[in-house]
Amino acid sequence: MSHFVYKISYPGPGHSPRRNRVAILVEPKSGKGDRYIFAVKGNIHHEDMIYGVEYPSENSSDEPDEFSRSDPVGVIDIEAETDLVKFAEVCESIQPPLRQFNKFGKKLYPDSLVRRSKEWVEETLMALREKGTIKTPENMLLQKHEWERY
Repeated sequence: MSHFVYKISYPGPGHSPRRNRVAILVEPKSGKGDRYIFAVKGNIHHEDMIYGVEYPSENSSDEPDEFSRSDPVGVIDIEAETDLVKFAEVCESIQPPLRQFNKFGKKLYPDSLVRRSKEWVEETLMALREKGTIKTPENMLLQKHEWERY
């Protein structure tokens, strides 16, 4: 069964309204069935971020009703549970962002760029593409209903 893969953005709990949470959403082509959100959680000002998978249900209050942004990035064929496990293993192999500021707001690693959930998602999507885990349609501007042929 084919699943769409999206890069999503939405306000996370306890996050500043000006800084959205970025994650990877996998949902069935049919729109019905299990959805999975692959994400890192935490705050780089206070702690190392941690990787996790969320399994939001239709009645879950943890999942936002609408994502403030949802960009299609590819398609994954999940024929067996092992296909989803392989997807998750690639995600888990990318190190989550570390704590990057001290208690006074000064950068702990001044020579490196700040790395948040957005950067983790970009690195993870690159790894998923390199390993052939997700297929990317030639024209990424396709609308969801136009993806049916994939």
